[in-house]
Amino acid sequence: MALSGEYALYAIGRPTVGATASFFRAALFSLLMLVVVSVEKFNINAATLTIAWSISFILCGFIASRQLNVKYFICPGIPEKKALKTIGLIALLVFIYSNIKPAFILFISEYITKEDSVYYFEAYKLYFILFSVRRVIVQSLYKEIITSKSTVKHDFIIMSLMILSLLALWLIRILLDFFSIGFPGLTYEMLIDISIMTLMSCVFSSSFTKLFSLRKDFLIVIPVVTSLIFIYTGVQFVSGIDSTVSNYLYLLGATELVLSITSFFILKQTLVK
Repeated sequence: MALSGEYALYAIGRPTVGATASFFRAALFSLLMLVVVSVEKFNINAATLTIAWSISFILCGFIASRQLNVKYFICPGIPEKKALKTIGLIALLVFIYSNIKPAFILFISEYITKEDSVYYFEAYKLYFILFSVRRVIVQSLYKEIITSKSTVKHDFIIMSLMILSLLALWLIRILLDFFSIGFPGLTYEMLIDISIMTLMSCVFSSSFTKLFSLRKDFLIVIPVVTSLIFIYTGVQFVSGIDSTVSNYLYLLGATELVLSITSFFILKQTLVK
């Protein structure tokens, strides 16, 4: 993944080129997997996936390096001890933050039935699609978010676009009913759960990204650790009452809300000073 450089394009305010590089990466991986499946049928192992991912990420990195007018393969020097600690800290925090949502099922697996697990995964996949859309919007606004004094405008834009995305899903469900097309994977109950989760995750949604502009890495620890504590205590509380799988989904959305609110108040206190 470190071979992919499209995030540098987002950082310098070229989201369209970055998104194009990401598209080629995903498209090439999909094409390679189709070729493998057609040749090997269903005999796909970890090595095959790793090779396909590596090729797609390298292509994306080449596109990014050409756009940035820099060499793709370089021999980096060993950073100073202080810089190495900072890089390691940020890498660890980003790793934890990125894995909170997919690892959530491990916290709740003993509290839900197999049927609830199926429902959870279906709802989570749709939520993750919406979360990815939100992430693309944040990436496209990255340079403005980092450089602006206030993120109110950006939060409004993100919330508005995500509401439109939710309305599109509701419209699809209504049209499926109108034309009597059976599609059991997108129920109204699931749409309600996904809508609540998505709206919670869109409150102050640019605040965590804005934290990185302060160049005070220790501040990033606070919202991430707060989210971890919240999700752990939340599972203990929700499991102690007569809860449905929807309650766990709301808890997952609330975790993102806690991260954003914590980041918002840190920004407010830090920027005032």
